[in-house]
Order: sequence, then C-alpha cells, then structure tokens
Amino acid sequence: MSLIEALIALTIASILMAAAFPMYTTWVQNTQIRTGAEAILNGLQIARSEALSRNTNVQFALTGSDTGWQVNEASDPDGTPIQARSGASGSATAKATPTPADATVVTFDPLGRRRATNIVGGSVIQSILIEPTATTVTDARRLQVTISSGGQVRMCDPDPAIPTGDTRRC
Repeated sequence: MSLIEALIALTIASILMAAAFPMYTTWVQNTQIRTGAEAILNGLQIARSEALSRNTNVQFALTGSDTGWQVNEASDPDGTPIQARSGASGSATAKATPTPADATVVTFDPLGRRRATNIVGGSVIQSILIEPTATTVTDARRLQVTISSGGQVRMCDPDPAIPTGDTRRC
C-alpha cells in the first residue's frame, strides 16, 4: 500500500466519522435521558412499595435539578434514606423538571396512593419531565414520568407528534 492510498483511506474515514458524530451525540443524550427517566420511575416505585410494606407514609424527594432522588419515611425526612440515587450516575446531562414547578416531594400513603398534601408541606409532584441540559442537541427526545392520584407511576413521551391512542403518548 502506498502513501497516497493510506491518505485517501484516512480522508474517507475522517469524512465518515464527521458525518456520524452528530448522530452519536444525539444517541448518547437520548440514552442518558432514558437512564434518568427510568431511575426516577424506579425511585417512585420503590417509595410506593416501601409505603405498602412498612404501612406508613413514605416520601420520594428530588435532590437538585438533575435526576437524583432519595426515598425516606415521611416521619423522618432528614434521617437515613431508605434508598438514594445521585443524578450524576448514568444521566449527567439530563435534568428533571417537576410539575408543579415548586414541588420537590411526593408522599405515598400506607395504601400506596399519592397523598394530596405532603407531610413536610409544599406542593406535591404530579409529573416529572426529563430533558437534556444541553441545548446543542436538537433531536434529543424528552420523557415524562407521571404519578396518578391512585399511586400508579408511568413513563410516557410528551411529543405531540405521537398519534392519539398510542400507549407511548402522555
């Protein structure tokens, strides 16, 4: 193989890598959003199941603007958490935005239902939108975790382009 052939092969490889880089970046961002959404979904399910098994009020609290959370008994919110997750583990470029915006806690009662009011006060989380922190990735998808008043926790896609009746749609 001559030097010219090697340079041509290197040039072609560079062009292919430059074309694939934006798709790779979007894929990484979407993976981190999915990881963050699944972590929040799992945390809410843990809080609900702990409320049922302990027969007491258990709260799920978001920690910061990332996808970190912790689960505590509502009677001891500052005590040792039942379980916790750092937002930096697997979803560092995803952020969680609760609805209503000032809510950070949701409390499950001993029957596994979402309480209308929190023991610690403040607004009750009804849904959490997980989206990218970086605005440079334009094709990144968003996911939403919703909590019904009966305690059902579900992940869905808030994209309005998804047809009505599709189970993925919020």
